[in-house]
Amino acid sequence: MRNNRSISHASKAILISGVMLFSCSYLNAWTISILDGASTSTGNGVISRDSFSTFRNYMTGSGATLATGSLGNYAINDSDAVIVNLHNGSINYTAEELTVLSNLLNSNTRVLVFGESASWNTSNKDLANVVGGVYNYSGQNAQTVNPSLYPLITDGVNNINFAAVGKISPNGGNGLSLSSGDGMTLWGANENF
Repeated sequence: MRNNRSISHASKAILISGVMLFSCSYLNAWTISILDGASTSTGNGVISRDSFSTFRNYMTGSGATLATGSLGNYAINDSDAVIVNLHNGSINYTAEELTVLSNLLNSNTRVLVFGESASWNTSNKDLANVVGGVYNYSGQNAQTVNPSLYPLITDGVNNINFAAVGKISPNGGNGLSLSSGDGMTLWGANENF
């Protein structure tokens, strides 16, 4: 039961940034692709999980069209934004999925990717390699957000509490941390990931 609560609380915290990310632009006529990886567990995604209903309703209520698809088969520029559902456990992304993630990082498509706590070490390390960050399975549960750092995303969000922290921290010039403990980070030359 604790793992389910951890996923829910951590995901809800990240969803705050996702709502802000997507709300920066007018959502009418947006197509948002919600992509499952080869190991995404059934019922654990943005479309199927009940705890995502507020986020889902916000997107559709703002006029966005939600489409589902496969991460490994996604063609860049097929939609205005992409949400990559939480990977299942400690399983690597496939080579095809890593290629798509890398292409998304270098695109203009807005992307929201979920990571998780220590149980997700393998896939979190894969994500860190794609973005050029450093993965660590521990961190601060209570994090402050600097609303002036990137106000389009962080406006109105002062604190985030994670139930089970994992983080991909910026390394050198790569990435921008939006929270004190690197729980929310922004990546890509176009700051879209």
